[in-house]
Amino acid sequence: PTRRRHRELSACVQSIANQIGESDVGIIIIYNSDDAATIRTVSRLEAKWPFVSSISMEGDAIFGDKFRMMFRAGRNSEWVWTFGDDDLLRPGSLDFMLGRLKVADDDLSFIHVAELSRASGTGNTYTGKLMDLCCTIGWIEITGCITGNIVRGILLSKCADTPNWEAYSTNA
Repeated sequence: PTRRRHRELSACVQSIANQIGESDVGIIIIYNSDDAATIRTVSRLEAKWPFVSSISMEGDAIFGDKFRMMFRAGRNSEWVWTFGDDDLLRPGSLDFMLGRLKVADDDLSFIHVAELSRASGTGNTYTGKLMDLCCTIGWIEITGCITGNIVRGILLSKCADTPNWEAYSTNA
């Protein structure tokens, strides 16, 4: 999701797109339709890469609405790696994660990839139940940063369709 940060968005998409190659990875940009610079940037990115698509939200959509749209957009994807518009994917990261996902257990539903600037800073990978990871590494470290979350698309879709979305998204 992005809002009036077309320069950051362009750098973010570039950092991911440069790693996609022949994989079946796609990029979905969700943006407010009230900013001409963002509209131009999104159009340019879609024209440059066939795996980039976008969803325009009318006016000044609130953050929770964009997340709900993002969660629904991932409905048909096996995995969704969420990014903020100002995040950059380090070289080699996509291949690393695709390799991990290929050998993942069928019951795996969530992966968190810590950012360099986050508290853990170890560069290690951890596997376990979400509750165990949160209690071991910390709740904010695991769930508090959009960029670090890789979730099965069907689960995100279920989250977006919960009847209590407004209450949950406001609290989040």
